[in-house]
Amino acid sequence: MRSFIAPYLTRCLLVMLGTLVFVGGSVFAQAASSVSVSSSMEERIAQSKATLKLQLSTAQNQKIAQKCSAAQTIIKNVEASYKISADKRQQVYTDLSTQITTDIRKLQSQGEDIISLKAAQEQFDASISYYLADTSTYKTALDDIVNMDCAKDPLGFESVLTNARQIKTKLAADAAQIKKSRDVLVQVLAQTAKTLNSTARPN
Repeated sequence: MRSFIAPYLTRCLLVMLGTLVFVGGSVFAQAASSVSVSSSMEERIAQSKATLKLQLSTAQNQKIAQKCSAAQTIIKNVEASYKISADKRQQVYTDLSTQITTDIRKLQSQGEDIISLKAAQEQFDASISYYLADTSTYKTALDDIVNMDCAKDPLGFESVLTNARQIKTKLAADAAQIKKSRDVLVQVLAQTAKTLNSTARPN
């Protein structure tokens, strides 16, 4: 006779998934930035300039050189706040992914059919991986903006700033994809729970 543990596990997973909160967004695209976070700051700045190919007039260069230091101070405060929230969100996603994996393995050990559930989980994990990778890239871009000599390289500053804006847009898209894959996983879990509950019998 089927154990009550399997239905209980699926209900727990549904509750955990239902507590996630997401940033707005509408599409899931490839990463907005191809800048490697493993390179040096100078290399990343050069790559941003080469990729974006921005052009500044003499007046624009002078304006950025004069005002970028004040902008760096503002961005530094934004960066500190973002890192705290991003680290918390990363821990939530990581803990949830680990718990889902553990519970699915328990369902599998009881002989349950988890093919659809496993596929939905893999898509959910993939969407989280995209988000975390882009979060790391975004934090690095903010670091570069704050630490570079912006007055000496106005074009580099504007290029890295533009790149950071693109990554931020990508993060909204990543979050939307997490929500979408979460919803699919919830649907599969709900169906699994319904099936298990209909066949469960006390020992």
